[in-house]
Amino acid sequence: MLDDPRGGREIMPNLYSAHAPGGIRHSIPPGPVRSTGITGSGRVIDRSRVPASPSGFTLIELMIVLVVVGILAAIAIPNFLSMQDRAREARVKACMHNLQCAIEDYAVTSGGIYPTSAQKAIIRGLHQQGDWPINPFTNQRLTDAEVHFDSDPVAPGELAVNPAKTCGYRIKGYGKSGLLSLTLSIGTSDCIGTEGEEGDGGDGDGHGDGDGGDGGDD
Repeated sequence: MLDDPRGGREIMPNLYSAHAPGGIRHSIPPGPVRSTGITGSGRVIDRSRVPASPSGFTLIELMIVLVVVGILAAIAIPNFLSMQDRAREARVKACMHNLQCAIEDYAVTSGGIYPTSAQKAIIRGLHQQGDWPINPFTNQRLTDAEVHFDSDPVAPGELAVNPAKTCGYRIKGYGKSGLLSLTLSIGTSDCIGTEGEEGDGGDGDGHGDGDGGDGGDD
């Protein structure tokens, strides 16, 4: 207990007190400090009891994000798939060029005579690694049945030499959904005909232009 020098009263010491101007001691109750405020209508608000704003996204915000992502996916995925198909078709065209190189290699060593279906095995051996190229649509190596002579290809990634005659040839490839517009050919129209007229029989020029090649190669 302490004596109040102004009134002679005994007062309790307060560890939470502070001296205000004028030498008067004001008691400060222990405990957390409470923040208050006054609204425009004059009401006193205890800010320590006002709940904090919840953090995170609202349901509407999440739905908007999902809609935007769905729109972007609907635009990007088809373009990505079409780019993959175009890349595979470009590889088919490269395989057509490799087949042409093998055929021309054969012609160089055979005095300018081009191979027919009877020489398919020789043409296969003239490729790199001694075998047919990889089908880009299946990632499997082409077989003899998938490299056609004197008939068109019928499935994605397949190749064909149609016609395959001693006087010339026309190489075709099958893309994603049909024959590619690119064809590689050697020979006059009298030999290999025009597009769509392959394999129509001999033309009387001594080469025997039937479907099975010339008579000497049979």
